Amino acid sequence: MRGNSMEASQVWLHMSPDDRMKFARGEGITPDKQSTQKDVQQMLMNHANDSSEGSSSAEQMPTPLGASLKQLPGAESN
Repeated sequence: MRGNSMEASQVWLHMSPDDRMKFARGEGITPDKQSTQKDVQQMLMNHANDSSEGSSSAEQMPTPLGASLKQLPGAESN
């Protein structure tokens, strides 16, 4: 559980309707730039690690350019 729910409910009860609307829309709320930057860097590193691990095990099949519908399996039987 995060924060103090009793204190938060008291703050909410003493807010004006305009302040509640602004809070619901997220007006005036800014993220912590240092922690956001760290989170982005961590996600990029995780993505780079995942993609480097996945590229060795995944094989790509070459597709012939200029293929037609007659080259599909089963197309000759029709």
